Amino acid sequence: MKPVRGFESTHAVTEDGDVIALQKTVQQPSHPIQKTRTTNCRVLSAGSNGKGYLFVVLNDGFGRQERRYVHRIVAIVTGK
Repeated sequence: MKPVRGFESTHAVTEDGDVIALQKTVQQPSHPIQKTRTTNCRVLSAGSNGKGYLFVVLNDGFGRQERRYVHRIVAIVTGK
């Protein structure tokens, strides 16, 4: 697995092109007591933009989200 640029600590790409959300610990801001939870690794499900291009939503656990196309993530990570 190789890390996704900009989300190195939270997401990676496998050799098959699957985008993985890595295990991370996040704070729950809506909880009155500062509480954290740990998420497990999982393969992200990709959506379609209606023209055949697949995208995933990357989240760093601190409120920053980005929608990125899977083919562009794979191309950048593999250097092709």
